[in-house]
Amino acid sequence: MVQIDGLFFEYRFYEKTGDPFALSKESRIVKCDVDGFARRHLEQTLSTLGEGEKREISLSLGIPEEKKTMLGGAYAENPEAYLLEVSADSIALYGNTHRALIYAAATLRALIKAGKLSSLVLFDYPEKEVRGYRVYTPGSAYIPKFKEMIDMLVEYKYNALMIEVGGAMEYKRHPEINEAWVEFCREVSVSPEYAQNVQNNMYYWMKDSIHFDNGNGGFITQDEMRDLIAYCREREIEVYPEVPTMSHSDYIVRAHRDLNERAEDNYPDTYCPLHPDTYKIVFDILDEVVEVFGSKMINIGHDEFYTAAKCPRCKGKSPSELYVGDIVKIRDYLAEKGIKVIIWADKLFKNIIIHYDENDPLMPFGANPYPKKDIPALYEVKDLLPSDVTLLNWSWRYDTIRDEERELTEERGFPMLYGNFCAHGLTDYKERIARTRGGFVSNWGSVEEKYMQRNLQNFNLTSTAYIFWNGDYDTPMRAKVIEKTKALLYNRYKATLGDNPIEITHATPYYEPFRPFYDGRFIVDEEFLLGYHVVTYTDGSAARLPVYYGYNIACMKTDLSAEGYAASGTGEHKEPVGASLPEYVDGALRFRAAYKNPYPEKQIAKIFYEPVKDVEVITY
Repeated sequence: MVQIDGLFFEYRFYEKTGDPFALSKESRIVKCDVDGFARRHLEQTLSTLGEGEKREISLSLGIPEEKKTMLGGAYAENPEAYLLEVSADSIALYGNTHRALIYAAATLRALIKAGKLSSLVLFDYPEKEVRGYRVYTPGSAYIPKFKEMIDMLVEYKYNALMIEVGGAMEYKRHPEINEAWVEFCREVSVSPEYAQNVQNNMYYWMKDSIHFDNGNGGFITQDEMRDLIAYCREREIEVYPEVPTMSHSDYIVRAHRDLNERAEDNYPDTYCPLHPDTYKIVFDILDEVVEVFGSKMINIGHDEFYTAAKCPRCKGKSPSELYVGDIVKIRDYLAEKGIKVIIWADKLFKNIIIHYDENDPLMPFGANPYPKKDIPALYEVKDLLPSDVTLLNWSWRYDTIRDEERELTEERGFPMLYGNFCAHGLTDYKERIARTRGGFVSNWGSVEEKYMQRNLQNFNLTSTAYIFWNGDYDTPMRAKVIEKTKALLYNRYKATLGDNPIEITHATPYYEPFRPFYDGRFIVDEEFLLGYHVVTYTDGSAARLPVYYGYNIACMKTDLSAEGYAASGTGEHKEPVGASLPEYVDGALRFRAAYKNPYPEKQIAKIFYEPVKDVEVITY
């Protein structure tokens, strides 16, 4: 792999044959084999240019044989492989598919933005076949922000999106589901703590996490969903629906209480698989989703399955057989439509041990029996499940499941993808990723920018994109990837702040453990406000720049315990990356924060810190 100074990705082949130059806005596309997004993406890039050297540009489907020969051993057959050639009079983009041409156009754009465009030959293809992002359905008001996120995926060369549907899309056959979903979300979001209380404290049994961020607590029309899907597919991002069934079916059983597996649950989350009406409703839901999405794979959920064999119909039955029976029934129904299924795979692993709380430090996460929370043993389902079901494995974080992971893929033949994925967190990366087709970074919260930063979405998407395209990456390169990701995200954020942004380096010994903002926890700015940097200008005007813990500053201590940052995968202080840049200066950790300058044309006289909380903040 070859690193080009100023660019984030590395490339399989790069040969520079001339000096850098500025491309003229007068450059024109003179040949294009496919009139799709690749062309429009390139035209948009050209529209932003100024004066420079004019080139004729071509986009060609397929990489010619003579070009493959020129590349020699660097060439490999791959549907997403692309070649970029820049000469004294032309720019040629070649791609084995339209998707590959989009990647070639994105690379040309990156070279232009970095000032690294020159006469060159550049060739690349991804290391993994499936490079995806799992998200909630956006509320109607958030669709523009959602589309901005999709455009970011194009830049990072992702090719798949998984959208949780649940109650967040209009059901024309069952409008009562949408009505009940909205009421349910309104009820559990009355305060930041309420949903957590329902999930963890209100009942003696274990309950599913509550996804009321889905649809931003509402639902969008089928036409709005079709528009989102079209937007993605135009950019060659395949879209897969996630339709939670059996577990996480709160959106179904809230509207149809008679299907509830546990009658005494006021916030039911699991349906009865033996009720005569269950599959009439489930199949109606699936039919509408299939019609809207047109996908050849559907994630049918089945994660966090805790409530089993509790209703009169199911009592005394095997929880494993009930669980697998539901999957097989849905799988067979969808197979008749030519659709394959994905499930979350947490129930298939016997050796998942998770630290739950200080009074119960080793809690099996549902694969083994756990009487305290009324969880049945379910790992035997791997002996009952059809091997054509794709497993979405979020348990990769636990080294205890490595042998089972190998058994499921190599011995039993299950196709596997990683879910809840951040590639830099996978130990023994090359060995383990080889068992999968790739994976999905997963978002269980909002696509608003401050949530994307503080929930580590920007960080995980960026670093995983780099790794998914890097043929050399293995675990020892982790620190390098993290540093590259920090720099990119900070510079990207700073570029949004306009002229003469203000940079202030600060630090604090104050510490709060990292907790993600979803499942009932919101970002309330006032909770994290430590104080203000007061900027005075020579004409007497002033500005107050807020210092928010976790957003543009964090703890300066470098020896935080495993139960703090490291336990949440944030040992490198990832949460504030974007609005700030964590960096070590003379062995001490500091945070360089960037702010929009309200008076970029004025001269700054001085900057001083004004505290709000009784917390020490050091400025440099």
